[in-house]
Amino acid sequence: MHTVHELSPKQREIREREEHILEIARQMFFEEGYYNLTMGKIAKRIHCAKGTVYLHFPCKEDIIVALAERAHERRYVMLQRAMAFRGSSRERLLAFSLAGEYYARLHPGDMLLMKTITRSFREKVSAERGKRFEELEQRIINYLMRMVHQAVTEGDLVLRPGSMVGRIVWGLWALADGGYGIVLSGVSLEALGIEDPWGMVASFTSKMADSLGWKPLASEWDYDATLKRIQREVFADEARQLGEWPADA
Repeated sequence: MHTVHELSPKQREIREREEHILEIARQMFFEEGYYNLTMGKIAKRIHCAKGTVYLHFPCKEDIIVALAERAHERRYVMLQRAMAFRGSSRERLLAFSLAGEYYARLHPGDMLLMKTITRSFREKVSAERGKRFEELEQRIINYLMRMVHQAVTEGDLVLRPGSMVGRIVWGLWALADGGYGIVLSGVSLEALGIEDPWGMVASFTSKMADSLGWKPLASEWDYDATLKRIQREVFADEARQLGEWPADA
């Protein structure tokens, strides 16, 4: 009997072939786009029969979702590190926001993959793959829910009438993912007078938290100092890659 870590030679061969298919499909996705990607083209690129690709994935949508699953895993790891940051709930929100920003900037391809998965797209995916992907999405939403609940429990955030945790989470999520999506789309923002769109998303996240009364308010705390501490303690490697390592580090 084989454990999860002890694969038979046949199982290893299947796993390696699947990874190879995904690697080639990812390259082709960025080269040709989703609509030009076909199972036949993938098979031709890896020099195998089209039926071999179908043995692993029932359709190209399953391949894209499999790639997006890996993207979600990378994103999840960064968010886990953010949530472990020692500070107030509002400071953890800043860490969470920075994790999302750094992930988007360092892995723009992952963001593009995930934006491909629309409601109509999901209808074409196999039930098993679709369920697994939704679970990964829900895991990230649960992190946001937990963070807001902690803020309420710790007394940093008092829910006002009509203000529910779910609505706050949706607002934070929509602001971040929507903002990053616009920045990565390549659309020019100069006409709007926006020189630092990444910083603008962070600024509006802070303003949203202030509008909710999430303490400490920006006027009561030095969040620039908190940002530098997060960069040093949590995302040092990422900050260096992006050339944002604090001068006083």
